[in-house]
Amino acid sequence: MTTSAVSGMSGGLYIGANKVAEGMNLRLTIDGKEIDVSNVDGSGWAEFLGGRRSWQVTGDFNLITGDTNGFVALQTALLAGTTVASLKCRSAAAGYNWSGTVLVTQAQLDLVSPGDKQQTVSWTLRGTGAITPAGS
Repeated sequence: MTTSAVSGMSGGLYIGANKVAEGMNLRLTIDGKEIDVSNVDGSGWAEFLGGRRSWQVTGDFNLITGDTNGFVALQTALLAGTTVASLKCRSAAAGYNWSGTVLVTQAQLDLVSPGDKQQTVSWTLRGTGAITPAGS
């Protein structure tokens, strides 16, 4: 049986049309909080309403300090406390792309290694406002 799985080798993180260079891992998390409205009329069953939703992108990248449209743009937004609009998480699968505005909340730079690893940066990007499915 042939699989329908999609390779992660062609996905990526984009700011507008510019790909953030040399991504290794990228994770999009969308959370939906619930509001507990359980009551005695529920015959012992819990009942919930949909509440506030949030989203976050985390990713690991090779540290490319000359990546003006990627690393430098995210670093500048982090240090200034400003948002990055038109952030896109893209998959190789057609139609499986997401877009929104983020606040860069963390950068973890691994600058020293045992000698057999490259320098990397890990980003945490918190969505501000809605995230929407986007075209490629």
